[in-house]
Amino acid sequence: MTLAELMERFPQSMPALYKHFGASCFECPGVADETVELGARVHRVEEEFWRDLLDAVSSGEISEVSLDSLPGET
Repeated sequence: MTLAELMERFPQSMPALYKHFGASCFECPGVADETVELGARVHRVEEEFWRDLLDAVSSGEISEVSLDSLPGET
């Protein structure tokens, strides 16, 4: 599954992606082709990312998520 497909099917995954991949993930043209696994390797994220992502996707809470609702960069 590509990152774009993940965000489309599971918008609740966006905060986990933002937390571990950063804001640039949402603007990168690579999200259309890059798999979640490849993205995790490229960004060298740890186990915490997979737990956060699994928790978000399995939560069943499908709510509208937009870039505006994500935490600001620090």
